[in-house]
Amino acid sequence: MNRIVRNFIEQHILTGKQAVVVGVGKSGLAAARLLDVLGANVRVVDRSEDVTEDTLGELSGKVELITGAHKKEHFSDADIIVFSPGVPVKKLAPVLEGIAPRTMVSELEFASWFIEAPMLAVTGSNGKTTTTTLISDILEQAGRRIFTGGNIGVPLCEYLLDMEPAEIIVLEVSSFQLQNCRLFKPHVGVFLNFSAKSPRLP
Repeated sequence: MNRIVRNFIEQHILTGKQAVVVGVGKSGLAAARLLDVLGANVRVVDRSEDVTEDTLGELSGKVELITGAHKKEHFSDADIIVFSPGVPVKKLAPVLEGIAPRTMVSELEFASWFIEAPMLAVTGSNGKTTTTTLISDILEQAGRRIFTGGNIGVPLCEYLLDMEPAEIIVLEVSSFQLQNCRLFKPHVGVFLNFSAKSPRLP
């Protein structure tokens, strides 16, 4: 757990705040875990009614779980809303009406608030994983302590909770992860290419 996360906890910045995480995927659960550690009241919502308390793992009984169609009341009291990658936010517009845009953030950007090390992010239609892995290998061979994750491997929120701090953060980021990013500013950004096969790429 790094210094910024500890400061948030010690200063009670999110203590008692209502947080809503949309989507119970790997990244969504990691965001919910981080919000729980930060002291927020966490509500997890997912359209799939196949999601159960067992899906939440260690968060079962600690967070509120709502499945099925999204409703305005699921979001109306939220101080922060964190979207999992791939959640079609535009389709949620009717239930998010009246909520301040600054309240809504992607899992990637939320995690980036707590990152102190330099970040390098790789995106594009093709070659992201190969390029990200190659960059990480080069830096590791140079003796640097690296975290590689994002769209491959470990979500950034999970890194903050479970892994030793790295000297450099190397991320593969997809178009889905970049949705709802407003303040995500890696030290180095790599835009490999753009293909018509990836119409959602920002």
